[in-house]
Amino acid sequence: MPDGTPAISRAMPDARAEVRPDGTVLLYGVLGDQADGLGSGELVKAIRALTVDTIRVHINSPGGFVTEGVAIFNALKQHPARVVVTIDALAASMASAVAMAGDEIVMPANAVMMIHNPWTGSVGDAEQLRKDAEALDKMAASLVTIYADRSGLSEQEVVAIMDQETWLAAEEAVEMGFADRVAGDAPADNFAAVDVAQLPTMPTAMSRRFVASASKGTNQPAVAALTTAQIGELVKATAGDLPSPQRAALMSDLLKREGGVTDAQARAAVVDALAAWSDSQGGPAINAHRVDVGESWDDPERIRGRMVGALTARLTGASPADEAREFMGASLVDMIRGLLEARGERCRWLDRTKLIKAAITHTTSDFPMLLEETGNRILLEAYEAARSPLLMISRERNASDFRPISTLKFGEHPELLKVDEAGEIRYGTTSEAKETFSLQTFGRLFSLTRQAIVNDDLDAFSRWNARAGIAAANKQADLMVGLLSANSYAGVTTDDGNPLFDASHNNLAAAGGAIAVATLDEARQAMRLQTALDGTTLISVAPRWLLVGAQNETVGEQVLATLNAQTVAEQNPFAQRLELLVEPRIEAANWYLIGDTRRIEAPLQHAYLDGASAPQIETEPGFEVLGLKTRVVLDFGVGPGEFRAAYRNPGA
Repeated sequence: MPDGTPAISRAMPDARAEVRPDGTVLLYGVLGDQADGLGSGELVKAIRALTVDTIRVHINSPGGFVTEGVAIFNALKQHPARVVVTIDALAASMASAVAMAGDEIVMPANAVMMIHNPWTGSVGDAEQLRKDAEALDKMAASLVTIYADRSGLSEQEVVAIMDQETWLAAEEAVEMGFADRVAGDAPADNFAAVDVAQLPTMPTAMSRRFVASASKGTNQPAVAALTTAQIGELVKATAGDLPSPQRAALMSDLLKREGGVTDAQARAAVVDALAAWSDSQGGPAINAHRVDVGESWDDPERIRGRMVGALTARLTGASPADEAREFMGASLVDMIRGLLEARGERCRWLDRTKLIKAAITHTTSDFPMLLEETGNRILLEAYEAARSPLLMISRERNASDFRPISTLKFGEHPELLKVDEAGEIRYGTTSEAKETFSLQTFGRLFSLTRQAIVNDDLDAFSRWNARAGIAAANKQADLMVGLLSANSYAGVTTDDGNPLFDASHNNLAAAGGAIAVATLDEARQAMRLQTALDGTTLISVAPRWLLVGAQNETVGEQVLATLNAQTVAEQNPFAQRLELLVEPRIEAANWYLIGDTRRIEAPLQHAYLDGASAPQIETEPGFEVLGLKTRVVLDFGVGPGEFRAAYRNPGA
């Protein structure tokens, strides 16, 4: 972070600066170098004159003058537009501080960031040198604030990083909070513009990769990005302890990352997500990336997590965890003030109106996330309680997009044949069929007004989230019952052109009958005699569930109850052998026998988008309303499965 050293400028032979009307800002070279157009005066004027929604800043710089860089930083930070910073190859010294102005900071996988203390050349007597040292201390203090505010690290942690002159690869910058995501590799031209010989403190290994990037366009062997399906499987396998909303948010983050994510990046994101959830519950920290700097009880994320616990307890009547009790008496405005101050904002003397505005619109405010996490907890609890038992007889699928989902159904395995003396084993064939269905999107909006926040009135917010969870569960149930009730309860049409329950499928009673030992026996025999796709191989489906509507619930309980029979004829072979499932949306006297889905494919199937097996709540500032907008979205689809796994009796 020089206060002007001509030799440094030689590190950027292709230096240039540009502010385009579309909001693109190029900062290539030494910040403050007037010859290359990087003086702050003209740049600041041009940035302030921009009338765009998004400013996209591209940085490739070894640093520059502190005062010039701070002026550029402030111009970007104070502009009402969203600022997206991309470090095209190098953001060292003061350039890394300017990058902190970004609402989003992106680093290609082969880019580099460097953070250190300001320095200068000085000539004079002892008094002059002391003055220069004091000036450097003041500059360093302002830079510490910039880095700490953006990364979430404490000022003491940032001081240690600056003292060590820390060089960071892209993933390391993200892990420490100095960047938000890693993109694909930057092109070779970006690196060819930098003379690493003029950056003697760059670590040797990093310098070699930098040179390799200039000649090959990459600083490391190519690592293939995971496919959507692979990301879904990884999250499912490693993030099972996360509740559905947090797991879905993790999936969404990984899928939105520009350039994709590698296996290592995805696993690191899982660790961070587990750590954040553990902290919000007051559990032990699980942060694998901040072992050097640690976390404190005053960490903003932990504070927000404790507030979420307190708000959820207040709104649901549950008992709060011990760490959340301190916030049980806090109003929403109190929480807003606490969250802003935890991020280093000076808001002690702000009135309620300004506090709420800052909480809703400020980029460092945790308040929208506080309500989003609280809403998700309330929604998930209501959603889980209202889910249909039909999900137990349906196979869950994961969809990566909205294109039709095809399920291939294999038939019987070919008969095993005796191997002759020559040891020849012959090939066999198997028949197959498929079913197809697609996802649909369902959603609703809700606005939390400024008046409700001022009045500390979250009753409507709580009820809306709970009802949203119930509504999502109801929508799922309606769609699944629709598979059974289609075609006058013959069921949805399957791939072979016949209804799900049809005489040709051998899964429909010839005549309706009430639930009794005799009719259950008829149903069980039909399931046991089901054949594979070849029409001859017996697959002997074992029944496990008795599915009924509200009309047959009591009869179902009576038939499956254990009684002390006096004669063989009075014995009930189905007592304690079948489980009763009640779905009140099933109309009339219809009842079903369902096979054991551990041994045969389920009769129904359903799918969620990217593994989000629960509705998702998202919160953002409202523009047409003074307050926050909340929306709930459910991406869900249903389709028929294996017809041999179910038998229908129209009842009597």
